[in-house]
Parts: sequence; C-alpha cells; structure tokens
Amino acid sequence: MNQKHPTLSILAKTYLLALSIFTIFRVLLFLTEKYRLTGKQVKIKDILAAFGMGFRFDLSLASYVLILPALLLFVWEIGMPHRRFIPKLVFWLVFVLFCVSFFISAADIPYFHHFFSHFSVGAFAWMDNPEVVTSMIFTDTSFYKYFGLFFLVLLIFYRLLKRIFAQANPVARKNKKTLFLRAIISLLLLFLGLRGSVGERPLLVRDAYISNDVFLNELGENPPYFFLRSYLDQVETGEKPLHFMDNAQAFSLVQKYLGMDTVAYEIPTGRAIQPDSVNPNKPNVVIILMESLSTAKMGRYGNPHELTPFLDSLSYRSYYFDHLYSAGEHTFNGIFGTLFSHPSIYRMHPLKDVKAYDGMPHVMRKLGYKTLFFTTHSEKFDNIYGFLINNDFERIYSMKDYPKEEIKTTFGVPDDYLFRYAMPILDSLQKKNQPFFATLLTTSDHLPFYLPDYFKPKSKVKEWQMTQYADWSIQQFFEMAKQKPWFDNTIFVLLGDHGAPMDVKYDISLNYHHIPMIIYAPKFVQAKQVSKIAGQIDCFPTIMGITNQPYINTTLGIDLRKQDRPYIFINGDDKLAVLDTSFLLIQKQDKSVGLYKYPKEDHTNYAEQYPEKVQDMLQYMNANLQTYYYINRNANQLQLK
Repeated sequence: MNQKHPTLSILAKTYLLALSIFTIFRVLLFLTEKYRLTGKQVKIKDILAAFGMGFRFDLSLASYVLILPALLLFVWEIGMPHRRFIPKLVFWLVFVLFCVSFFISAADIPYFHHFFSHFSVGAFAWMDNPEVVTSMIFTDTSFYKYFGLFFLVLLIFYRLLKRIFAQANPVARKNKKTLFLRAIISLLLLFLGLRGSVGERPLLVRDAYISNDVFLNELGENPPYFFLRSYLDQVETGEKPLHFMDNAQAFSLVQKYLGMDTVAYEIPTGRAIQPDSVNPNKPNVVIILMESLSTAKMGRYGNPHELTPFLDSLSYRSYYFDHLYSAGEHTFNGIFGTLFSHPSIYRMHPLKDVKAYDGMPHVMRKLGYKTLFFTTHSEKFDNIYGFLINNDFERIYSMKDYPKEEIKTTFGVPDDYLFRYAMPILDSLQKKNQPFFATLLTTSDHLPFYLPDYFKPKSKVKEWQMTQYADWSIQQFFEMAKQKPWFDNTIFVLLGDHGAPMDVKYDISLNYHHIPMIIYAPKFVQAKQVSKIAGQIDCFPTIMGITNQPYINTTLGIDLRKQDRPYIFINGDDKLAVLDTSFLLIQKQDKSVGLYKYPKEDHTNYAEQYPEKVQDMLQYMNANLQTYYYINRNANQLQLK
C-alpha cells in the first residue's frame, strides 16, 4: 500500500501519531486535575464520554493542520512526482504546525492548574513585558517537567514523522483519473474531519459541555483548538463594537437601578454625593489589594488548614462583606474594579488603553489627598504606571525603588518588605498633616513563590505556605501601623484582587471571584457582618461614604451602607455571569445561558423553569455592561474636570 498510495499512507499514519500524542496530553491533564471531579456524581461513562468528545476535537484540529499538506501531497503525487522538494516542504510544514500544537498542549497543563481554564489568547495579555513572563516561567521549577515533556514529545514526533515521510517516493502514474478521484474523496473526508460533525453545523467549543461535571467538560476540549478559537473570538470582538442593548435603554435602566432621580451630568451615571455632615478632619485611606485571596482560603468559610488566622480574626472585628465578588480573574481587573468602580468585559484589558476616569484617585486628589500606589514588581507590568499616573496617582513605588538585594523574584520584593518600605513614607506625610490615599498591591501568593527564611509556616504544602506568609505579612503591617499616630484616623480596606479556582462547580469558578472585603476603622464604622450581594466595584463609593466627603460618583458602584443592588455581575474572560444570593446565571459568548441554584451546589439548569428570572438578570447585567462600555469608549470626553 505504501508504494501504491504513499499520500494516503502518510496522512493516515500522521493522523494516528498526532491523535495519540493529543490523547497522552489529555490523560496527563486528567491525572493531574482529577481531584476536581465532583465525587460520586461522576461515572466511568462520563469520563469516557469526555475522552470521546476530546477525540473529536483532536480529529478536527489534526484536520486543520493536515488539509493544506494533504492538498500539496496529492498535487505532487498526481502531477509532479519527481519534484522531491515538495514532500520535504510538506514534512517541515507538518512538523512545525504540530510542534506549535504540542507546545500549547504542554503549556496548557500548568496553565489549567492555575486558572482552571485552557491556554488562551488571554495568556498573552502580559506579553508587553516579555522579560517578566520569561523570568516567571524559568524561575519556577514546577514548569521544568512540562518543558521536558514537550521536548521529549518533539524528539519522538520528529523521528516517527521522518519514518512516515520516508515512503514518499511514488512512481509515475498512468491512471490519473483514479488518483484524482482518490484525492477528492480524501480531501472531502479531511474537510468533514475539520468540521468535526456530519450535521448542519461544525463542531463548536460548546459541544464539549456534555456533563454536569465542569472539569470533564473542560477535559473534552483540545487546547490548541481552544486557543485558536479564543484568538478568532478576540479578533471578531475587536473588529466590531460590543452591543448588549440600546444605549438609551441601558442608561435609563441603570439610572433606575442607581436610584437617580435626575441626570445632572453628561456622563449617564453622574450623581452628586453630599454627606449629611462633612468630616473636616479628612481620614486617611489605605487599600491593600491582596493577591489571589479567595474566601475559600479563609477559616471563617470552612478552610481547615489555618491559612489566614490574622485575616479571619480581623474580619470579625471589622465592617465585613461576606458576599462580595471581584470584577474579573486578573489583577488588572482587580485594580480597575476596586479603584475605578467599573466592571470587566471578556478579555478587554482596561489598563492597556490609557484613558482618564473619575475614579477614586481622581476624587481623592481633588479633595487634597496625597495619592500613592505601591506594588512589589515592575511598574511596567500590566501598564500599571502608564494607566495610574494618567489617573491622578501622584507617585507610584515599584521595583525600581527597592534595593536590589531585596528583590527576590520576577515579581519583586516579598509582601512584608513592601509594607516595611511604605511605612516611613506614610509617616512623612502624617508629619506634614497631609491626608493620604495609599493602595498597596501584594504579590507573594502568586507564582513564582519566594518564602523568606525568617517566616516559619505551619503547612508543608508550598501553596498553603505562601498564603500563610501573605496573611502573616498583613499582620506585621497592622502591628507596625498601630504604633503610628495616624493609625486611628485611617480607614483600612483589605480585599482580594481576585480569588483562586480552588473548587470549581460551574463554568465560572465562584471561588475565583468570591473575595473578602474587610473595612477596619473602629473610629468611623462599627464591626458588622454584611451579607447583602455586593461587588468589588462598590469599594470606592462605600469608602467615600465612610470618609463623609462630598464628591461626584460617575461609576456603576454604590455605597453599600446606604444602597442595595439586586445582583452583581462578574467576568470570566470568555463568559459573563450575574448572581444574587440564590441564583447564578452564566452566559457564554454564544449567548447560551445556564441558571443554577448555586448555594445548594445544584447543577440543574433552571433557565427554562424560570424564564422571568433569566430575563431580569440578563437585563440587569446587559444594562450595566452597555453603560460601562459607553463610558469606556468615551472616557476622556466624559471625565469631569
């Protein structure tokens, strides 16, 4: 057969080789992440169905890779059998394309472990800082085994592919019609494999969702296919404006949700906030944005590993929100949501596009506060400097300001050093009777990990050790701050920049979004647990309410002490969600909807049973997102002076 039909043999064997390698990667992903399975609810047939669906996606991806090489090989076999450069060219084309696919499959395993999402175009959001990304990868030894796996696969694939293409030596053919017919049939089969379906439509990412178990649905996808789809979705999104509903309708609904009686400003959400009595002694405000702090890490939510003893204790002595959710899954979402009170939409990176907003730094600076931002790492990371300096932060302290000997990883200095560094700066402002608004962004609970020798963790698990260290660092900060004359006149706000996908029950991980918000300011607000639904975007207006200072709120956030919201909306990069204390609604980019009773961990989709609830939740989310999108597109023109 090899001599009679070399192209068919090459294609068939290359298919089998590629599918085998994709299956190996899927088995490894399953073995490393199988702890995410929802226990007794998962049956063997569900696992086999996920692998079966994965095979369909693998077949589709392999068809994408091979359809052009197949065409070239058939042209060579039928019309130019003596042109030896053609099979050589095809060999390298196939090798390179599959190498890229295998690299994505290898990188997907550690990426999935951290984000509970396949490797997507969103991973390149940091590529404007390649030195940071490169250092982060190569200083974390946990990545080395995946590099080794990739190079081993590369070597094996090269040798086997070389053997397969060694048979590309056809003789001149007389019956060209038969060869041509065979080529047409083969290419049609390849096209069918590319579609992944014999039905009316091609295989789509959503077809992987065949189970109530979220991990098995993710297992059924092919990482290179998912990456390609995410890229195409981003290109499509970037080429045309997003549209959730008509602007006028969205503005009217949002103004109703915000309780606005009149519209006094050009910006549709603008409303003047006048406290009953203005505090002449302006309190300082210190916000600590804590890396990856999910409520699932806290003892008060049932975590048994004593990861956050100080934060647990502090939360019981503070004005505490226990049903609050982050805007997105990334630090830039957390910065933007907390300080500027706006949501996130898909993979839009609000800090990359430098625009001016009437956020908290703008308001505080107008009130006479000194505005400072402290980060452990480079100020170029996520374009923090470019965005924040254009949005009324007067000084940004970053890795360039710290002694070289204190810089331990690509993400700069450890958390406790960041706090020690900030203390004398805040002291100097107090001595000048200068009120300050300071934001400190921690990073230690993020790869690559660095644990100082002087901290002795209780846990033996590295990830848990880092959370314990981050918690201890916060404790050190408070112990230092208590000795300062400015302590009593300061509002301390602690919240996660986002959470962590520790226990995933639905297509959007609630642990990735459910974060604590602790407001410690005994002089200004009494300790209390607040269980109303809330968002990270409500931080700014709530803090402004506690300061008793007048300002104009142009955001989608509310003062949680005085207002309620029926729902909060969150962003999962390729999905959106909206929830209250009873229901979680998830909408994918194809507009398919799932409605779940998440407090009961119920995986039943109640969308058809509660159509009015679905409509109400979607209307609330879409009105807010459309309003934000309008503000984002016109930010520089709408900013108040």
